[in-house]
Amino acid sequence: MAEVASAAQKANDTADRADQLAEQNQFAIKADQSAIAANAASIATLDKSMNYSLVVTADVTFGFNKSNLGKTDEAALDALVQQAQSTPRVVFELVGFTDRVGSREYNLTLSRRRAETVARYLVRNGIPLRGIYIVGLGKEPVPAGVLADVQAVDSNVTKAEATRLARRVRIRIYKPNASTEVSSLR
Repeated sequence: MAEVASAAQKANDTADRADQLAEQNQFAIKADQSAIAANAASIATLDKSMNYSLVVTADVTFGFNKSNLGKTDEAALDALVQQAQSTPRVVFELVGFTDRVGSREYNLTLSRRRAETVARYLVRNGIPLRGIYIVGLGKEPVPAGVLADVQAVDSNVTKAEATRLARRVRIRIYKPNASTEVSSLR
């Protein structure tokens, strides 16, 4: 009887920990959704003001269930950093995506981790954090532009290749228009 009671207590403890973890995940999801809404509002303001122009669009892809950068990705980001450092007050928009495998909540978290990985790399290489906006969108479809680029090279893009493209961070770099730049000399 004591063994059954002990096993039941362990099961209850495990269930309590699972409930706590689920609650923490729900809180994190709500925080991500708030951040997405705030960044979307910032981006909408940026677009409406027409004070910034899109100068570069790039994508960094990730392995299945991964959020770490490879050497090729770092080299591509290094080129973007060099380009951005030659223009004052650039703004980076980092939008993370996942493939369709996994739950909605997990994919939102993974997409955000991917975008944060790119942001950390950019900051370590001299891009000010105040100029980086991060959004994690989870398992949204591969953008038509990316798919069109791949199809231009290979019109028989496989489902596996399209899935690989879905695991990415889309990077957009905006620069201030000449009319919005203010001289720092006073």
